[in-house]
Amino acid sequence: MKNVINLIQSRKKLIKLADKNEGGWLVVEEYEQEALAEDSDYEKRIGRAESQALKKRKKQSANNQAGKRPRI
Repeated sequence: MKNVINLIQSRKKLIKLADKNEGGWLVVEEYEQEALAEDSDYEKRIGRAESQALKKRKKQSANNQAGKRPRI
């Protein structure tokens, strides 16, 4: 039962992180990929995750814009 509660609490934490940051779920993905321990440098970890997510979002946006043809 404690395991289920821990999983729910972890999921709620990730949802809040996604809602709070401009990068949304990309921030969560980057955050989860970090190999640091959760309780050390938490804010730095989130900052790095957000930076990486925003870079990916900009790159995806640039690729989408490059692939579109202007309307005539």
